[in-house]
Amino acid sequence: MNRAIVLILWLVARAAALWAADTVEHPFVGVTHINRTETAPRSLHIHIVKIDLTAPGIHFKLTPPGGKLESVRQTTLEFLKREHAQIAVNAHFFMPFPSADADASLVGFAASDGTVYSAFETPVQSYAIVSNAPALNIDSANHAGIVHRDPTFADGMHILEKVTVWNALAGSAQIITDGVKTIPRYADGSLTPGGPNQYSDAKSWYDALQARSAIGLSKDGRTLFLFTVDVRGGSAGMRVGEVADMLLHDGVYDALNLDGGGSTTLAMQDRIVNVSSDSPDGRAVGSNLAVFASTAPDGQGGRLQAGGAGGHADLAGGGGGLHDSEAHAVEAFPLFALVVLLVGRVAVIDANQTALALDLERDLVVGVGVHPSLRVQHLRDEVGNVAPVRADGLAVHR
Repeated sequence: MNRAIVLILWLVARAAALWAADTVEHPFVGVTHINRTETAPRSLHIHIVKIDLTAPGIHFKLTPPGGKLESVRQTTLEFLKREHAQIAVNAHFFMPFPSADADASLVGFAASDGTVYSAFETPVQSYAIVSNAPALNIDSANHAGIVHRDPTFADGMHILEKVTVWNALAGSAQIITDGVKTIPRYADGSLTPGGPNQYSDAKSWYDALQARSAIGLSKDGRTLFLFTVDVRGGSAGMRVGEVADMLLHDGVYDALNLDGGGSTTLAMQDRIVNVSSDSPDGRAVGSNLAVFASTAPDGQGGRLQAGGAGGHADLAGGGGGLHDSEAHAVEAFPLFALVVLLVGRVAVIDANQTALALDLERDLVVGVGVHPSLRVQHLRDEVGNVAPVRADGLAVHR
């Protein structure tokens, strides 16, 4: 036990350098909500929702067409409640704005439950939004992917990909493409210099510190990511390139930048979970994406918190939160995380192969991993032993 005590003290000391903290919860079947705080490069409050597209009960709906233009503006929370959804996030840029008119035209491709009602386009705001911005489509069977305009059709309402358009949304640009950050530039013609602040590569619209919303997919297309960061309530906002960097570290392979600023809103369980920079109730926006999910069965919910200056873990929820045969990821960006779990024998690994996997007195595990994704997995075989497993293609042994 002396070895364990010394190791724990050393890990606690190392944890003093932590400057990020994640609270991870599983509010619905197939849904992971990460509530993240950062203190560098500035104070940030971030929400990431990871949705398992193969989980039972998961489905989606974009704001349907309506009104005199293309859609009727609603706050994200209003849309969530109207649809009786569990999660909703703002989506398209829209016009006119500012305006007291409830009718809106969406910027870019849009479809709701199979009805395409907004076309790919060359936007007025070409200093910020690329021409024919790619869209993300989720079909009725939850197969998701990035789609592009088919130029053989003049109406901009058709896509190149041989998939069924069902719920589709576009943003200002694709900011991660095939695992590579792809922030548009002015010099290559992707964006038009000028605009209200004379934007250019030296002063890009994408470099402003602002509230941001984004949506992304994992490489295998099985996980959808919703992302928001605030610019109020003690959070100082992010550049779009910083959003892309963080999403890449969290496993996103393709991502779109959605409408941000005062439009950025994430609603969950009948409340707004972020801090709107528009109003406490959020801005009435042109479109929102609703997520429908099943409530977690008794004993399957929970919360896992890692990080903070003291380095601590907090387990809560029905039945204790963590259970045999489950795998949980604690993602501390971008330095290192301390995790103390009283859940039996555990294997620990991270993406850089710099992790400890210890079995201390059979019921206490302390693990430290560095940058960017510390994975905690506890898997038992039929006789209660920890089975060797593989995570991210790396061997994990007790």
